[in-house]
Amino acid sequence: MKLNTLFLALVLSAGAMLPAGAAVKVLELGHEADSRMIRMPDREDGELTLQTCTTCKVLRLRATVETLYVIDGQPVTLKDMSKYLRSNPDANVVVMQRKDTTTLSRIVVHVARGARQ
Repeated sequence: MKLNTLFLALVLSAGAMLPAGAAVKVLELGHEADSRMIRMPDREDGELTLQTCTTCKVLRLRATVETLYVIDGQPVTLKDMSKYLRSNPDANVVVMQRKDTTTLSRIVVHVARGARQ
């Protein structure tokens, strides 16, 4: 999982730049998945479900009108994100939730070169 390694490297390097004794506050939790693991919300305030393996617990997150959907750095609508994920079952997706809540904060897809958009 290259994204996990990259994320860890960013966190460690950011931590090294903090003054001694400074605290890092976690605001979001990320879940890496492919689009086959996700059932998208059917409306702006709907529910996303994510199951990363057949024996894993199903994660249920509530979307809001503030939930962000991003494909290759560009903001898109819920409808466009759902359509993209249906047509790209191998897409690498990061689902972000607000820490200590079941609120879906954003879904981000990084498009590999040569992938369909």
